[in-house]
Amino acid sequence: MKKILLNIAENFNRDNINWAIGASYLLKIHNIVDTANDLDILVVKTDFKKAASLLDRIGQKEKAEKKQKYFSNEFYKYQVDGVEVDLFVDLVLNYNNSFLNYQFKKESITEYKKINRVQIPLASLEDWYILYSLMPDKENKIKLLEDYFKQHGVKKPEIFHKILKEDLPNELKKRINRFL
Repeated sequence: MKKILLNIAENFNRDNINWAIGASYLLKIHNIVDTANDLDILVVKTDFKKAASLLDRIGQKEKAEKKQKYFSNEFYKYQVDGVEVDLFVDLVLNYNNSFLNYQFKKESITEYKKINRVQIPLASLEDWYILYSLMPDKENKIKLLEDYFKQHGVKKPEIFHKILKEDLPNELKKRINRFL
């Protein structure tokens, strides 16, 4: 998986695509989990077609199904040398008949990790804490992120402050406030 990530990163970086790694591989990079099952790559809307074109050349596009609780309007799923690579723009999360639209922007990249001299842009752990909190069956990842924040602190509290202005479940707001 690392080899595939580096290949994608080199190509995306060379083509000036604004992208970041998210989800479980993001957690793996931060040593929160030991393994990741796939690569979740977020891109800014204006770079989606360019990123998809590159992945079309190195992988096999698969049919991607929309989920009821969360989805992206622009989403492709690929198999690249046996690894699932999900490419998406904004996520829309449906919780309690309300919707939160997470818009990935260049500013959503909070840090970079150099792996074998290749820069890997990372989405924020704070964003993924919020996203996982609004997705079904992500309690384990939520707990792991909470433990991480307790031990290492919150690097981007402004993300939590901004999201607290949204119409979120009260329980999530309480959990977020514990870290501010």
